[in-house]
Amino acid sequence: MTLKELNLALFWFPLVKKIIENLFSFASELVLILDRTQWQNTNILMISLAWKKREIPLYWKILTHKGAKT
Repeated sequence: MTLKELNLALFWFPLVKKIIENLFSFASELVLILDRTQWQNTNILMISLAWKKREIPLYWKILTHKGAKT
């Protein structure tokens, strides 16, 4: 997403917030999943929301290094 009008903070986060508000009550427990995966030559860090045995991606970042950085 290279357009400023379609970046994560302006477009995706408000959409995710609305989805969470509609699906969960205030007293609900939300489970966040933190995952790092290597897909071909791309290293991706992802944060997802667990919901009905599925994951809803909330945030992702392409990392510039391969594997776990020490």
